[in-house]
Amino acid sequence: MTQEEQPTINNLQSATQEIFLGIDGGQSHTEAIIANRDGKILGRGRGTSGQTGKADEREGLRDAVIKSVGEALGVVAIGYVREFELASAHCAITGEAEEYKEEVVSEVLKAKILRVDHNEPAALYGATGGKAGIVVIAGTGSVAYGEDEHGNNARTGGWGHLFSDEGSGFWMAAQAVRRSLKSLDGFAETTLLAEKLLNYFNCADLRELTLKVYAEEITRDHLASFSREIHQVAMLGDKAAVQIVEGGARLLSVLAVNTAARLRFNERIPIAMMGGVFGSKLTRMFFTEALKQSLSSAKIIEARFGAGIGALILAYRAAGIELTEELLWNLETSSR
Repeated sequence: MTQEEQPTINNLQSATQEIFLGIDGGQSHTEAIIANRDGKILGRGRGTSGQTGKADEREGLRDAVIKSVGEALGVVAIGYVREFELASAHCAITGEAEEYKEEVVSEVLKAKILRVDHNEPAALYGATGGKAGIVVIAGTGSVAYGEDEHGNNARTGGWGHLFSDEGSGFWMAAQAVRRSLKSLDGFAETTLLAEKLLNYFNCADLRELTLKVYAEEITRDHLASFSREIHQVAMLGDKAAVQIVEGGARLLSVLAVNTAARLRFNERIPIAMMGGVFGSKLTRMFFTEALKQSLSSAKIIEARFGAGIGALILAYRAAGIELTEELLWNLETSSR
């Protein structure tokens, strides 16, 4: 470690006795956010995804946490991360919180309070600022998660692309491939989606495309990224693309409705949309329309924060710190 690196951490440690950490370990990357007791963000860091597909998944998670937290603390010699004691840390990691994940994180981080959980609660707490409600997440995969005012929680979907993930980016892209194949075989009308698929994945024909998917030369994440093209084609009025976007949005609304049915809310239900799929205006419109038809008590809200700050909020809660509006305002202003 150089002399320039250690003072950065020492200054953080001496500036306040308590430093809090939130980690959002998603499928594309890992984000770490550190803040003081009052909600002032002191640093952010970004690392690779812990879901690397490596033979040693432990090593992939370890690298992601060390890199992101080390960057947030402002150190290059990332081995020093373990020497810094946190007041409370919450790690929200995509997928279930298998035992090895908690073991790996506890080996890397030193904290008086350390929690490792899946990422849905962090997404909800980020979206609502720590309040009850439901969040529907639609990126590569899809899931809905909610908590009511009585402390009950419920989750719908999130079973993976082979069995679930309705309305997700992967689901939409798979529907586009199916629809294009049906058009080729004469079972459906022609669609612009076929041409877009071939151009996007640089394939000569649909047979080459499907073979590359089966051989995993086109990965799940890469295929899911085609959902952005589907939205653009839908905006051009392509019937098949519009049907896919609308169908996916309606399925996402069902995730919210089914989650609400298992919870007991005292008042109207705040429901937030998160994830890349909701970047489409058409998806948001169809989702909102379907939700209003099926759940009159729904109240669509804009997500206040992302899952990284949601994890930080959970770290505060674990330490017994009240989530005052002042603290949330500090998080909001310093995150800009």
